[in-house]
Amino acid sequence: MQNRRTLLFSLAGAAAAGPFAYAAAAEMPSADVVPGVPPMLDFHDGLRIPMGRGAFKTLWEDTRFWLAYGVGNAPTPAAAKQAAVKNAIGVMKLSLITLAFSPERLEHVDGCGWRLRSDDPKDYVVGLLDLPGEPFEPLVDDGSKSGYANLNTLQANLSQSGQVGYGIGQSSPGMGGEGGTQYLGTGGALARVFAFTNYLVTKQDADLDYVRRNTLLA
Repeated sequence: MQNRRTLLFSLAGAAAAGPFAYAAAAEMPSADVVPGVPPMLDFHDGLRIPMGRGAFKTLWEDTRFWLAYGVGNAPTPAAAKQAAVKNAIGVMKLSLITLAFSPERLEHVDGCGWRLRSDDPKDYVVGLLDLPGEPFEPLVDDGSKSGYANLNTLQANLSQSGQVGYGIGQSSPGMGGEGGTQYLGTGGALARVFAFTNYLVTKQDADLDYVRRNTLLA
């Protein structure tokens, strides 16, 4: 059984190592995993991300880019990937819109992150915003002994990691979603497939002025 420290270290390794495919041909900046509880991703330019539960509901910032993480779980790989992408997009867009229009609703955390002061999704400023690129192709764990097999206990170990349906204009995947086979766990119960992704937007492509100019507020 993986303990919390081992699980978080494995998750940080997945976040740092990739490989990730990106629709806009962007490259994920390199980071080293710094052991600890939780482990930390060090991007060597001031951005250091503690890979605990708060990482998934935080907009991360350095001098060059914005970064958000998303995790999803569902009965099928396709639905889990859809949920991870939805959550990464939601955290990125809603956090950027709120930072641009009502920054007092956010707090600066861990030196380079922005997170809701209230921890209540209703306090995000909501709007429609097109951003460059898309989240990286999610890593998926279906319970097999792959390099990212530790992701299959992510939700239990991180306990309410902050993925509460922050997606914009997307429905949550259900039991009948795409993806084919539904996996059976011990005792014949339906197993859950886990997926993990991140979404990187460069400030050169979208700074806060871009967000203000291109957001249609709800």
